[in-house]
Amino acid sequence: MGATKLRCTAWCTIIIGVLLMVLACAWVPILKKLTISGAKDAAALTAENEKDWKNIPGNFDIDIHNDHYLFHCTNPDDVIYKGEKPQFEQYGPFIYREYDQYTDVSYGKTLKVNGVTDQFGSHIDNS
Repeated sequence: MGATKLRCTAWCTIIIGVLLMVLACAWVPILKKLTISGAKDAAALTAENEKDWKNIPGNFDIDIHNDHYLFHCTNPDDVIYKGEKPQFEQYGPFIYREYDQYTDVSYGKTLKVNGVTDQFGSHIDNS
């Protein structure tokens, strides 16, 4: 009697374990599809959420920075006349905050933005 009960418990444990493994493997693609679908819906630019994205940085104070570097060749004569490898001094980064304003927005099956105004604010000191 004890061996039969032990064998039944072992088989139940194996069956439940296999079912849980199958469920775990099947859950990954289902969860991935649900996440991507939800992200697409949340990221859609619509008239209802226009106040959030029309003027960046907008309500959320989103920072869009552009880093610019300048390079100065310190040995131009040697490069031109002797064929030597150029040596550069790097200046920067010069960091500017970007402000975007979208105009002429029309909604239909797809969103159309005809006018985009990019403006760069003042230099941000990086030191």
